[in-house]
Amino acid sequence: MKQFLLLSLRILVCYPLLLAITCKKDVKEGSLNSTSNSSNAIVTREYWVNPKSTNATITAFLSSHFLTVQTGVTLKNILFVYIPGTNRTPSSSRAFTMKAATMGYHALSLTYQNNTTGNGICASTGDTTCHRRLRSEVLDGIDRHPSVVISPENSVINRLTKLLIYMSNTQPTQGWGLYILNGQVNWSKVIVAGHSQGGALAGLIGKLYPVKRIVMLSIVDYLDNGKIPSWERLPANNEKYYALTNQNDELIPWNKVKSIWTATGWLSYGNYKNVDYTAPPYSNTHMLITNKATTSTSVHPYH
Repeated sequence: MKQFLLLSLRILVCYPLLLAITCKKDVKEGSLNSTSNSSNAIVTREYWVNPKSTNATITAFLSSHFLTVQTGVTLKNILFVYIPGTNRTPSSSRAFTMKAATMGYHALSLTYQNNTTGNGICASTGDTTCHRRLRSEVLDGIDRHPSVVISPENSVINRLTKLLIYMSNTQPTQGWGLYILNGQVNWSKVIVAGHSQGGALAGLIGKLYPVKRIVMLSIVDYLDNGKIPSWERLPANNEKYYALTNQNDELIPWNKVKSIWTATGWLSYGNYKNVDYTAPPYSNTHMLITNKATTSTSVHPYH
């Protein structure tokens, strides 16, 4: 997992380049790294799947999901789920997802309704329940917050469930069915990760489901009045949280990050370490920071 955190730092630094090399035309299947024509060759399989193909009731936000897995190797039989940030699609996180596949994971990046920001809506309200209500609605489609309108069919959980069932049916020899149990996601075999809004959703999933691990990149949910959003105080799975943030992040202030990491208890598993000056595995801490400069020309380059 430390390797994922280090990789995420490199992605933050090299984001414009990664956008250039990862935005490709959607295809149903591709393969990379084939070492020979032998049946024992290591092959990286790639799949781009339109959400509507997995279930006709999914009607919005139809950019293709991305999935990848290696064949010809011994797999971990663990699923790595990556949730992109606001207004991002899986095409922008292809390199990150593929890294997981090369480490032996089944890996996917999910398309979902991600046009509404949590901190942008909730931070100024002072309401400790705001983030949980808003993000829960994105996750399961049950009406809880007036700022989002998402049906259960278009929710994150339904999209992920239907995608895994689809892959189990269309690629039955690849092991995607391991992650479905009684028609639901088998969370005990899932690492859930995400950036920005996607990281906050990963964080809430970690409080609600028995996942293996949670990775939050460039995000904490916070309130301007200093109170802690209610979901972040929930005790479940605290030992499974890992995070990375840039201290110069324009959208997630470092003082907010410090207060949240302390209030949640995540620092109980090691004080934050700066990856710019500390070698892996960073004293086995769960909270990582960086001050790495960036040449990105995006609106919020450090985020």
